[in-house]
Amino acid sequence: MEAAASGHVNILEYLLAQDWNNGPLEDAAGLALTKAIQEDQTHIFDLLIDLKEINLGIVDPESGLNSLSAAAKAGSLKSAQILLKKEETNLNLEAPLLQAVEAGHEAVLELLLTHGADLGVRNDRGQSLFHLAATRGHCAILRRLLEAGADLLSVTEADSEGLTPLTSAIIGDQAEAAALLLAYSGPGILEAVDSSGRSALDIAIYQGSTAMVELLLDRGANMERMDKRGIKPLDRVIGHGNSSIVSVFLRKGAKLGSATWAMASGKPDIQLILLNKLMEDGNTLYRQNKLSDAAHRYKYALKRLGSIKSSDWSVSGMPASDWPVEMETNLLLNLSRVERRLDRFETAVSLASRVLDMRPSCAAALVTRAKAARSLGLAREAFIDFNLALELMPGNRELRRVIIRMKEGFKNTEMSSSFMSCSNESIRFIDDGSAVDVMET
Repeated sequence: MEAAASGHVNILEYLLAQDWNNGPLEDAAGLALTKAIQEDQTHIFDLLIDLKEINLGIVDPESGLNSLSAAAKAGSLKSAQILLKKEETNLNLEAPLLQAVEAGHEAVLELLLTHGADLGVRNDRGQSLFHLAATRGHCAILRRLLEAGADLLSVTEADSEGLTPLTSAIIGDQAEAAALLLAYSGPGILEAVDSSGRSALDIAIYQGSTAMVELLLDRGANMERMDKRGIKPLDRVIGHGNSSIVSVFLRKGAKLGSATWAMASGKPDIQLILLNKLMEDGNTLYRQNKLSDAAHRYKYALKRLGSIKSSDWSVSGMPASDWPVEMETNLLLNLSRVERRLDRFETAVSLASRVLDMRPSCAAALVTRAKAARSLGLAREAFIDFNLALELMPGNRELRRVIIRMKEGFKNTEMSSSFMSCSNESIRFIDDGSAVDVMET
């Protein structure tokens, strides 16, 4: 074996010429042949394969392989062809088939199939050919197996640990293989659980694979299915602290509950994602003219924001005190706009004033309050807010026209002299008649 592995022809020929009493020579030659295949010593293989006394089926105790299994694992198609042509060869084909699939050697797989290898073979862990190909992402082989045996073998069959080929692909982080299996299987594959009660989605969450989670959700995985402890997938993701997967769940429509916020405690990056989700939902409802529903979302977000401890406010890349103030400002402004459109003008003024208490130089809040005040008939207050805003953000023509029209309305009144002293500059006009400003995060 040592001589074969090292390619020492002279030493090997000398050893073969000794008196072995036949039996021991057959085994030794077979083991040497396996070693030559493993070490790609082609000239040694050519020397040994022609021996009359050679045991081709003996298993190398170190590697657990016989000659054909070694050829399959190494992807040596020529060696496998020669071994299968030997008239005295009576080798089991299933072990080599497992090796060929696990190593990803499609040509050897085809050769073994033409010689009648059984597609239903499993290894000592109960893994099928589908498991082995999926785990390592051998997609060409997986397609071949699916085409050859999809009608004969179930791609949802589990191994001894309860893992299906799909969950094996997930554990191996093989997204393309997972997509192939999903394409060839029914919806039941997503509901199958392993011996620990974990579904494919549960395992993808545990693995932290954003792409895999999104694939499974796109294919219909149940994002609301609770585990044995009564915890939903989204809440488990938050528990792991994986903000990118949290974003995927929210984008796909996952529902937020009290447990969700409890899990997010102490995780400011995730809290910010959840609050943004509530605000985005409110913005969508606003654009759909579902004003009461939009108001509910904004109020709920403000309530949740208020329950977050100040010690949780530190987010990477943002000063500790900034993001809650930014979030509260935008929520209050959006809610103020909704309230104004619902003809609740006093509430709209109050909400905008809360923003100005925090940020006196917030032009958007000044414009929002001015519109609500004007609707209440408080022309003087509205005019002052408009002019304070334009001093902060000059340049908007539409707002200029609004101010000019208000001035024209004040002509020949006792208020005109005081108003004429206000600046004629304009600000960026925030039109809440079509959309709500969205916080950039």
